[in-house]
Amino acid sequence: MKFQLPNYDAKFLCRVNGLPAPDVVWTKEGKVLPGRDTDKYQVKRDGDACLLYIRNCTTEDNGKFTCTAKNSAGENNCTAGLEIVEKM
Repeated sequence: MKFQLPNYDAKFLCRVNGLPAPDVVWTKEGKVLPGRDTDKYQVKRDGDACLLYIRNCTTEDNGKFTCTAKNSAGENNCTAGLEIVEKM
């Protein structure tokens, strides 16, 4: 579980590798997030690092985020929670 203050950005990191290189999809509560940058989400990939940035967090961002990597050899995922709190 990741805790974040309101109006700050949150970041999730997932390490992904495989041959062939897997496609990566981020979801929130099972709903696919945009694969391109938006005002709310930014997805970056640098080598095996797959990053999801959530900008200007609010309580509407609370929930479980999942990174799913898939290629012809199989599929794997990693899930983490985000909770916006008033103070740390």
